[in-house]
Amino acid sequence: MRSWRERFELLAMAVTYAESGERETAIRFLGEMKEEERIEEKVRDYSRQQVVNRKREYKM
Repeated sequence: MRSWRERFELLAMAVTYAESGERETAIRFLGEMKEEERIEEKVRDYSRQQVVNRKREYKM
């Protein structure tokens, strides 16, 4: 996971490239941010599922 500063730098780079007309490069930077969000979401979902599984085990 990246820090807020690294995320901010990626966003700033995307904006810089978009302003200079390099659309593909800007999209690549935004894609990196989106991919990281997906990974973080998967980790969160996995952690939640582990908690649910433990609760089920305790009930049995």
